[in-house]
Amino acid sequence: MKHTVNTKITNLIDESDSSEDELVNVVDYLCTHKTVMRNLATSNANSSLYPTMVNILADIMLNRYEAGIDDRLVKSIGTFDNPETTAYMLSSSIVGAFYWWRNQDYATSKQTIIKHANMFIDWLTAKGKAK
Repeated sequence: MKHTVNTKITNLIDESDSSEDELVNVVDYLCTHKTVMRNLATSNANSSLYPTMVNILADIMLNRYEAGIDDRLVKSIGTFDNPETTAYMLSSSIVGAFYWWRNQDYATSKQTIIKHANMFIDWLTAKGKAK
């Protein structure tokens, strides 16, 4: 399953026309597959899917960073002294927010989730540059 999820998320990111589309593609996928996401994981962070998703997203960011791919997530981790630590922190934040959203039965609008995720990534990138 880890390989399948990794491939799907990587494809969603690669299919993006712009940096902000990366998040839109992933959020759209989560919305389209709400039932699957509910059934794959329990309602708490102790599910094995939670750490798996954190590792997958961090690995994707690090692989893209090492390959020199120019996207916003890669830029955000590249502004810090230790991109690996930053990738895991960012990945944990993103996955944690999606778990919260799912546990709230997706009550917050998709547009708000995307807006706040974009603001968070922009804030993180600015903080990294300010060091």
